[in-house]
Amino acid sequence: MKSKLIRWGLILAGLLLFLALLIRFTTFHPADVQQEAIIGAENAPLMQPGDTAKVMSFNVQYMASKNYVFWYDMPDESGPDSKPSKAHVLETIEAVARVIRAEAPDVILLQEMHEDAVRTYHIDQLAALLELLPEEYRCHSSAFYWKADFVPHPKILGSVGMKLSTISKYKIDQSIRYQLPLFPKDIISAQFYLKRAILETRFPLAGGSSFYALNTHLDAFAHGQDLMQKQVEMVDDVVSKLESAGHPWVIGGDFNILPPDQDPATMPEYLRAYHRPKTELSLLYDKYPAVPAKSDYQGTEYARWHTHLANHPRVTEPDKIIDYFFYSPGLPLYESHVRQHDTQDISDHLPIIATFILPGN
Repeated sequence: MKSKLIRWGLILAGLLLFLALLIRFTTFHPADVQQEAIIGAENAPLMQPGDTAKVMSFNVQYMASKNYVFWYDMPDESGPDSKPSKAHVLETIEAVARVIRAEAPDVILLQEMHEDAVRTYHIDQLAALLELLPEEYRCHSSAFYWKADFVPHPKILGSVGMKLSTISKYKIDQSIRYQLPLFPKDIISAQFYLKRAILETRFPLAGGSSFYALNTHLDAFAHGQDLMQKQVEMVDDVVSKLESAGHPWVIGGDFNILPPDQDPATMPEYLRAYHRPKTELSLLYDKYPAVPAKSDYQGTEYARWHTHLANHPRVTEPDKIIDYFFYSPGLPLYESHVRQHDTQDISDHLPIIATFILPGN
């Protein structure tokens, strides 16, 4: 009897070890800091000192369109939809390409780009988008922040692949992924969950200096925790090193946080669960210039800076700011805006655009 128990115990231990190894080798485990591949840099031109650099940041919501209320869009996960149609995915890729062609930015920071994800039909969205853009957008680099061969969530039940992608008309000569602090999860769930990041790309300028563009997507649904504070502190740590070294930089993306002096208590009750009463972004606003600036969103035309149109049956127009640029104090801002007039049917986010003047020699 004792030998039988031992045998079954060994079998069980073997099965558990096999399961642990299977999960480990089919999920994503990036280093805290790692180099990312750069594609198309060989013949890309250099940025020129003194020229302008137009930067667009756009969370494309994995090209899922605005035709759905997904299960995670509701605080109680009661949204009726789990995936978009393939037709809507392809139509949205075309719509994003249309906006890029119209704005003609020099650098494009995209969040929530899917690759080999079951919910979006395993389409490589970056490759599909590049096919629709002018040849000058040949240089790009990406960093995954969600990747697994199979996620056992009942609304997914398949592969996931989501990444930050930075596309440029100009040469990128270095690309680094920085791991952000992780959402606290149990040891099993943590293997399958998002591992959000910062993607830092370096653009050499003719004459020897460099310009840095950083792309990020911070966590959401972290109300009641200090995760967002830790992630903002990590952003500050990364950009402060660039600032201390005298490098001009800009970071853009979906921060999932309200700006300072925007009290979530004034928002409809169904939106309050997503935001803390005191915004974590005060740390960045107190140290660096931003788009939008405080004078923008506190002014009479604050609505034109709204970047988010929630997938919610009670939300009919953009109603809050959660996408931003922060940039080096020595980098002059030439122009900035949120493209609202023809983008509200593309994603739950709107593209935010800023043009900077690169330092001279």
